[in-house]
Amino acid sequence: MASTHYYMNLALTTQEASSCTRRHVGCIIINEGRVVSTGYNFHPRKCDNDDVCLRRMLADDRGEPVKSNTSLEEGACIHAEMNALLFADYKDIVGSKVFVTHPPCPMCTRLLIQGQVKEVHYIGSLDPSCRHLIDFLLPSTRFHRWGIQDGVPRWISLYVPASYQD
Repeated sequence: MASTHYYMNLALTTQEASSCTRRHVGCIIINEGRVVSTGYNFHPRKCDNDDVCLRRMLADDRGEPVKSNTSLEEGACIHAEMNALLFADYKDIVGSKVFVTHPPCPMCTRLLIQGQVKEVHYIGSLDPSCRHLIDFLLPSTRFHRWGIQDGVPRWISLYVPASYQD
């Protein structure tokens, strides 16, 4: 069976398919040692032009691109985790491991927990709202933090919900 480093490197390779001008995110779902789905951040299907950034199309009155964490921006892009979940069979999601190149947002965190994913491996730091969500829900899903050191993905720590830190 391949190592977790191998899977994180696959997620890093998957992010190269993203055409987002702001952030490339890749995600893979592994179950029983095999890749069952991949995803990357992208705009919804059936858009007329694959090269158009929806954040720029939804510019404000001054022509400035929509800022991050706004409802318009959140509605414009399908996240890598969402794409990977959409293209997987549910039976392959339950008990799986997910490797994603950035920390999941609150919505993706809820989807991963609801899908009964066993482990989520991500690069970076969880947003405080995600930590609060995990602390509140106390899911069986485990969240593993990774970093990049000398160009190589390295495991850092397991997130432990606040109520377990006694």
